[in-house]
Amino acid sequence: MIPYLFESTICWLVFYGFYLLVLERETFFTLNRFYLLITVLLGLVFPLLEFSWWQSFTGDSTMTVMMQPVTVTMSQVGYTLQEIVVTPDKQQTTYFGQILLGIYLIGVVLSTCRLAYGIWGINQLKRKSIIYEKIDHTLVETNNIHLPFSFFRDLFWSKKLELSTEDKERILRHELTHIRQYHSVDIIFLKIISILFWFNPILWFYKKAIRDTHEYLADEQVLVQHKKKQYGQLLLRQMQSGTAFSLTHNFNHSQLKKRFQMMNKNKSSRWAMTRYIWALPIFALLLLAFKASDMLPQNSQNPILPAQQFHVNQSPGDSIFNKVDQMPTFPECEDVVDFAERKPCADQKMLQHIYTKIKYPELARETGTQGTVVVQFVVNKKGEIVKPRVLKSIGYGCDVEVLRVVESMPKWNPGINKGEKVDVYFNLPIKFKLQSDAPTADQKKTAPSAPITLSVFPNPTPGEVKVSLQAEAQPITLYISDIKGEILKEETYSAFSGKSENAFDLTKLGVTGTLFITIKQGDQIKTEQIILN
Repeated sequence: MIPYLFESTICWLVFYGFYLLVLERETFFTLNRFYLLITVLLGLVFPLLEFSWWQSFTGDSTMTVMMQPVTVTMSQVGYTLQEIVVTPDKQQTTYFGQILLGIYLIGVVLSTCRLAYGIWGINQLKRKSIIYEKIDHTLVETNNIHLPFSFFRDLFWSKKLELSTEDKERILRHELTHIRQYHSVDIIFLKIISILFWFNPILWFYKKAIRDTHEYLADEQVLVQHKKKQYGQLLLRQMQSGTAFSLTHNFNHSQLKKRFQMMNKNKSSRWAMTRYIWALPIFALLLLAFKASDMLPQNSQNPILPAQQFHVNQSPGDSIFNKVDQMPTFPECEDVVDFAERKPCADQKMLQHIYTKIKYPELARETGTQGTVVVQFVVNKKGEIVKPRVLKSIGYGCDVEVLRVVESMPKWNPGINKGEKVDVYFNLPIKFKLQSDAPTADQKKTAPSAPITLSVFPNPTPGEVKVSLQAEAQPITLYISDIKGEILKEETYSAFSGKSENAFDLTKLGVTGTLFITIKQGDQIKTEQIILN
């Protein structure tokens, strides 16, 4: 919610700034009116737009690699580690979000009451008045002392107002312009938006600008049949106003100096109309700035879990292998001789390190921010963590926290390919999730409490592999899928005892290249990438 409000405010600030600097002094009052109304709508819509069409538009030809629970769109293949879920400690829970929501709702209620009170006041005045139905408006003659004003098709006129015939005609033409051009619709529309965004000061400037534009339009219609001098004198004589309503158009001295300037200003040239076209690049830049993450290719072929996407682009000159005989491993398991057993041990140690170090950022908790941060890093030939960078961001301190934890890792045992130490890419998804209500007793019985460990050996393989896995003694499902996310093999082990080793001949699947072996138990998912030569 907060990112949406922030993006809307930025949109309105940019749109109004363009109006103030480029368009306000032009005499294209109708165009200015619609520019203001349209950009208010665009400020509401832009943060909500999605761009699933971007891939077909750009012709992106990068290959798609399906991994669970993250889909990686990349120009080279790295290794995706098990997703880590981070939840805040219960004692850290604050009521900041609830307090903000309460303040917001109070503002909405008060603003709504103010609007309702304004409409009620106008209706009360109308009930006490004499009403005459005209062809294009309703004349409401009141006994109160006030200047003429209009609200939708109602024209309120005080019986106690003493005016010459010429002045009455000028005022009548002015107010009828407001009625015929439906200016009250603009006012109510902005009032409703202001109720929902009562805390946003930019909308106050929008309301002021649209009211000024309404007056310029009405003055313009009067000057078609009346002279500027006499009309200006009428405006000066009416500077002392009576009863006024915030929802109405009042024939008074509001922004009188600016109205005189516009009445005496030379008409803008047709060439000046091209300035409205200048707004189009601004609209496009805002879309690119706010929705860049949405413009990545979308893929819905994965039947296991809804996928998220990001790009990994290899930099020129990179010499990092995308196939290795032996992957890098986290330290502390060197005493395990068999690599097939050492890797699950190392993965477990890495998870323990991350869970011990990582904290849920306070700003993210207070703003209700959740989501998955994906960070890429390289384990180089020396086992050092280098080139850490965020591929998928959620902000509010989460990205910084993930980078901090990754950079705190000790040296790994480097990867080996053809007997030589090599650099290897890793993609690490870390999901930040706010705690919900405590699980029930039945949920505690069925939900797995231990992380899944999965190893596949050998990798790369000419065909046959041994899949070793360890998890809770509960039903578990194994999937083998190709690079497009299509499931090639699925097996469910209903009587899983907690540990198993299974051999598979991948040549029987009829494919080669990159495959993925995925284990799913409850809400937990673990995926290993494997290269079939």
